[in-house]
Amino acid sequence: MKVEKAGYCAHVLFALVITILMCSGAAAQDEARLVLKTEVAKEIRVKEGNAWIMKYVPVEVTKPGDVLFYRITYFNEGTAPAVGAVIADPVPEGTVYLPDSAIGSNTAISFSIDGGNTYQRPPVLYVVVKPDGSKEEKEAPPEMYTHIRWMTGMPVPPGHSGELGFKVRVK
Repeated sequence: MKVEKAGYCAHVLFALVITILMCSGAAAQDEARLVLKTEVAKEIRVKEGNAWIMKYVPVEVTKPGDVLFYRITYFNEGTAPAVGAVIADPVPEGTVYLPDSAIGSNTAISFSIDGGNTYQRPPVLYVVVKPDGSKEEKEAPPEMYTHIRWMTGMPVPPGHSGELGFKVRVK
């Protein structure tokens, strides 16, 4: 099963329904239907009493340096388990992924530096051809990340949900 979510505006909340058919025999078909909802919030520091805490507020305006948290909620509205779900999301344009901020229980998280064509688990490596023709493998900095992908490790039963997320900094 593969679920790909299209690009989205950083200030819009939306849901995308993906239907996947699961065959359990020649005559019977059950359907797994993952519904995805993406929300974005701005991370701010506020003082409460004697302590500074992090809070998330609705995004109205962003400026360079702001940290945004993207939360993707998935829910199986279908009648069959969603097995092997893959959810991919682009790093929003004008932002940089914050290292170690991608979350998702029971998922394998990987990253792309080539527009979502290939994915690697960290460290993400790429090859540089030197002027003398030799090749050197380098670790990609977060500025090179274009997409994040989550692969569910467990089936998502009908009626069950989960959350994924990641942080970015506005350029």
